[in-house]
Amino acid sequence: MSTLSLIFTVIGSFSLKHNMMTANAQKLADHQITASQISSTATGLIVYTIVIGLVSIGLWLWMARMNEAGRRWARITASAFFALWSLYTYSVIGELHGGVTVTATLIVSLILILALWVIGAATVFYLWRPASTAYFKAQSPKAEPR
Repeated sequence: MSTLSLIFTVIGSFSLKHNMMTANAQKLADHQITASQISSTATGLIVYTIVIGLVSIGLWLWMARMNEAGRRWARITASAFFALWSLYTYSVIGELHGGVTVTATLIVSLILILALWVIGAATVFYLWRPASTAYFKAQSPKAEPR
């Protein structure tokens, strides 16, 4: 799901430069920035989005492997990552109040963000079930008697 979200975000970001140019043209002449500045900013935002998306995918894959291996710290770390994603989801939803133009891109983005949140919530729920706790305890190294 994170990969799908990244692909959609990159495709959607191709219109970013055009949107920035349009917004810049509506400003007063003394508040406008140059086309070069817009191009650099748009490129930087696209690269930033790709890097963050790839890091996110990598973290989820790493957490899946470590939890599968029964690492107790991975369960806590995955829960912390989910808490951070919850804050991000909350902030995105909070930005929708007032004056936001609803587009197909916005709707799809919101659906993907919420789908990722639901998947994360289900994952954390299953990580902390009693059966999972037993699995993690069984996988942890046993202390040898002295």
